[in-house]
Formats: sequence, C-alpha cells, structure tokens
Amino acid sequence: MQDELPNNMLQVLEALTAGAAFLLAFLILTNPRGVNKRANFWLGIFMASIAIQLLDTQFVTHGVYWSFPHLIGTADLGFFLFPPAIYFAALFFVNPQRSYRRTDFLHFFFFITYVLLNIPMLLALSREEKLKMIAEEPMGTGDRIALGAIVVYTLTYCGLSLVKLNRHQKNVAQIHASEEKAGLSWFRLFLVWVFILAALWVGYALFQIEFLNYLVTGGLLLALFFLGYSSLHQGEVYNFSSKEKEEIQEWIEEAESGTLTKKTPVPLERLGELSRQLEAVMEKEKPYLENDLNLLKLADRLEVNLHTLSFVINEGFRKILLNTLTATGWRKQKAFRRPRQ
Repeated sequence: MQDELPNNMLQVLEALTAGAAFLLAFLILTNPRGVNKRANFWLGIFMASIAIQLLDTQFVTHGVYWSFPHLIGTADLGFFLFPPAIYFAALFFVNPQRSYRRTDFLHFFFFITYVLLNIPMLLALSREEKLKMIAEEPMGTGDRIALGAIVVYTLTYCGLSLVKLNRHQKNVAQIHASEEKAGLSWFRLFLVWVFILAALWVGYALFQIEFLNYLVTGGLLLALFFLGYSSLHQGEVYNFSSKEKEEIQEWIEEAESGTLTKKTPVPLERLGELSRQLEAVMEKEKPYLENDLNLLKLADRLEVNLHTLSFVINEGFRKILLNTLTATGWRKQKAFRRPRQ
C-alpha cells in the first residue's frame, strides 16, 4: 500500500495538470478582455495542445484506451502542434499588425504530415494492433531518436520565440517610458522555464529517474498557471490606434533592418531647431515623469511623426532613443549631446 502511494500522488498531479491546462486553454481562447486577439488565440491553441498531450497518460492510467482504442495516437497531435503555436503567439504579441502569409503553413508541415499519414493508418489498425502500440516496452533506438527529434523541434521554436521577444524588448525600451506593461518579460521567463523542463524530461525519459518525473509534472503545472495568469493580465502590447500601430511597426522594421538611421526625414538645417524644441519640452514640461509616456506622444508634442523624432534623437544625441523617455536617461542623453554648428 505504501509503495503505491507515490505513484498515486503522481497520477493525481498529472490529472491536475491536464485539467488545469484545459481550463486555462478555455480562458485564453475565449479572451474575456478582448485584447491581443490573435496572439491569445495561438496561446490558447498552445495550451490546448499541451492539455491534449497530457490526456495520453490519463487514458493509459484509467484504461480509456482499452475501451476506446480508436483514440490511440490522437494525443500525439499535441507534440506537433504546440511548438509552432507558441511561436505564432510570440509573433503576434510583438507584431499585432502582421498579416498571415502563404508561407505560414510551412510551420505546420510536421503536424499536417502526421495527420495525413498516421491518422488513416491508426484508423485502419485492428483493436489488438492498437493496444500493442501502448504496451509497456523498454525504450528502443527508434524511440530515442523520435524523442530527440521532438525535443529539438520544440526547443527550436522556443528559441525562435525568444529571439522575437528579445528584439521586442529592445524596441519597447525605445518606444515606451516603462517596459512593465509591454515588455512581455513573463513570456520570456516561461520559455526559459520550458527549456529547463525539457532538459528534465529528457533525463527522465532516458534514465527513468522517478524524481525527475515529479519535477517535470509539478514544474509544468506551475508553468501553466504562471502562463495563464500572466496572459490574462496582459493588456494590449501596443495600445494605440490602428494608424499608430502601423507607424510603429514600420519604424520597428526599419530599425531592425538598419535602414532607419540612413533616412533623413527632415532637412539638416531644421535638425538644430527640432533638437532645441525637444530639449525645451523635456526641460520645461518634464514629460519623462509621466508613466504612460511614449515616443508617439512625445512626437505629437513636437508636432512631428515618429520617424522624424527618432531621427532628431539619433542625430542630436549619441545613443539611439535609449532611455530617452526616463529622467535618468534624458540627463545622460543631454550630457553626451553632439555639438552642432
């Protein structure tokens, strides 16, 4: 009886994690606040994929597969769906104005391939053949290769998502006075968490160390709650009008491509005048003390667009927009101002 207690506790933990994943998937997909709609849609798909995958263990534990063998293999859909889903969630968080492209379906190549090749095969197998698939057997070479491929597939998309989010953080630091509401630091922390859980899961799968199984399941439960809580509290990343969002996105794309600094949106003779206007606004009105200050609002005060303001700051000061919207950052910018003729 005592020997069964740890195993029973693990089953309870796994059931709780699966149930939590389904609940959080429902909450994120319904998006009661109506913010970051496309990003939350893909985040909900990610959460639902995790929940479906977690059902596999529950179906084996409670004998569901023996009663409904046609369900065998369907839980594996989650393995091929959640990596691109988390990537598209990150993509639409940092670029809400992005349109879907024809090449986007390539991210779901493995998912579509699995559906087209494996599902018909699974439906054609007899009950006995399907049940043989879930029989407990030692992990073979093929299983290890498949496990490694899934881990690499998952971590590749998590890595791509981290790259997108890191770039986003740099851009937000140059647009917003405060990164707290738009920096998506919670999303980056979750992805780091995924890397750690993946390493623990590989260790458990290869060496069958039961303690690692507890760490993975418990860690996943905490990670899902953290992700659900953070996403539901996340407001609009770019809380601007559609026109302003398009202007910001254009500016970001030019900044990342390196073409921003090559443009001269104002004549050089007017640059000095705008620089003095900016300095006067920052010194007299002290807009950097406003928590909701951003470059668009500052550009409106100078009656210029975002491109012009970024050009003025870039040419008038040594650092490109970095911390210009904070009191300390403004003093540093002013101290390093380039002399103008």
